[in-house]
Amino acid sequence: DHNGDFLCEQIRKFNHESLILFLSHNHQKENMIKALETGADDYLTKPFYLPELQVRIRALIRRRFTTKNFILKAGNLCLNLKSLSATYNNIPIPLKRKEILLLEYLMLNKGNVVSRNQLYEHVWSQNYYYSNTVDVHIRRLRSKIETPFKAKFIRTVYGLGYQLTDPK
Repeated sequence: DHNGDFLCEQIRKFNHESLILFLSHNHQKENMIKALETGADDYLTKPFYLPELQVRIRALIRRRFTTKNFILKAGNLCLNLKSLSATYNNIPIPLKRKEILLLEYLMLNKGNVVSRNQLYEHVWSQNYYYSNTVDVHIRRLRSKIETPFKAKFIRTVYGLGYQLTDPK
């Protein structure tokens, strides 16, 4: 953990934006306090429960945006992480909770290709087991965002997943 503390300090000197979550085998409170004092955002001891790790990661990401800018944008599409609402050109888009979580992950990773498995883990907090759940929800999201506004945001990258970009 001492190497982790040093590394954490070095990262914080040059980069205040990075999210740092310690995963440690050390259960001593002093080590947790030291890690948090050197700049860690959270601390979790092994063995850990995978859903707890996933929830902590999502909370860190949410906190990052709510403390700075809780509005995600792609062109004229806006997602408000505080009110959990979406708009296009200030026109409200009625989305269900899973659709909001799906859009959130795509927007947080705007420009990057995200796999179905990543989307499944983020939205459903489970591993992807060859179900078409992600594809069905992407289709619904497209029907609510792209079809009415004639804008293409979500690109299918065959064999890899999906990519959200500013509309073309």
